[in-house]
Amino acid sequence: RLMSTAPSIENRDNRVVVTDYNWRLKGLNTEDYDFEEARGKIAFINYWATWCPPCRAEMPDIQSLYDDYKDKVNIPTNYTSDYYEDYVSRASASEQQRISHVMVDKSNYNSDSEAQSMIESINQNLQSGSSFEDIVSQSSEDIVTKDNGGDLEYFDDEVFPVEFGDALKGLGEGELTSIIELESSFHILKVTEVTKDEIRSFEDISEEVVSELISSESLALLNDDYSQLDDLALEGRSFVDLADFVNAKILSGNLQAFSSLTDLDQDVKNIIFDELTELNLPKVIDLDGSIYVVAITEIKNPELKIFSDVQTEVNNNLININASLKKSAIEEEFTAISNDDEKKSFVDQNSFASFETFKDI
Repeated sequence: RLMSTAPSIENRDNRVVVTDYNWRLKGLNTEDYDFEEARGKIAFINYWATWCPPCRAEMPDIQSLYDDYKDKVNIPTNYTSDYYEDYVSRASASEQQRISHVMVDKSNYNSDSEAQSMIESINQNLQSGSSFEDIVSQSSEDIVTKDNGGDLEYFDDEVFPVEFGDALKGLGEGELTSIIELESSFHILKVTEVTKDEIRSFEDISEEVVSELISSESLALLNDDYSQLDDLALEGRSFVDLADFVNAKILSGNLQAFSSLTDLDQDVKNIIFDELTELNLPKVIDLDGSIYVVAITEIKNPELKIFSDVQTEVNNNLININASLKKSAIEEEFTAISNDDEKKSFVDQNSFASFETFKDI
């Protein structure tokens, strides 16, 4: 049996502030989400899968959360234009350069000046139009990369020396750096590929940005409502007071057994039927994207029925079950008949059946 429970809302005193935003969510049919964008905001993160029944079941509640609170969220002036300006800046800065190099190792020479003479000779050949790949295979002293054109993959300022980053600034595909001197080697880099995120239009992104803001702020408003409803319940306020606070409609029901409440979340049912739950005392229940406030107005304990009543009820249930089975068998039998004469014969043999003809229906 698979069980699923909704997470509880953390008490305000126990909440922590996220300080490390250096993580990304991979986008499948959209761009990756950089959590730097969520700094200082409420972020609603939902992990789900298409094969997960509880995940699919919670989707309507998440949509209800959005629908219930979207009109209460204030969109700051210039929010979308400021966001788009920041988005363009980040997208432009996301450019990646793939690089190759030719290297001269100082330790292979009698002096640094001798090694420098070698790299200057290589640079002169490159400036004269010699193939970079040929120069790498003939002259590079990096034994790891000389057989693959000197490829170093994509530049990362956390991996490569700062001198590489300075020399690569502003270079496009196919361009070369000047000679770069490091403590133990000389290098000349070539940019072999430049990739960058495609910048989407303002119209394309603005609706999505507002929707994300409403979703995150709706969750914050829901948390605030939950905390205040919980405080009101602890103060002993009535069920009507709690409903008025959130301007919600009160729904009343008849006597129900645990098994008959099929449309309620399991956690809600457990609280309603908990033997410690008191009459007319509101209970505030937090689920994933929903708040339930429930109160019990009547409790009827189980009672023993007289035999004749139970017998009548059981007989009626058996009759209904047998009738349903018989109906299914008859439908299968009639569906299997393809000949009109046999269908007419079926009708004649069964008093409950009739044969009707309709036109233009």
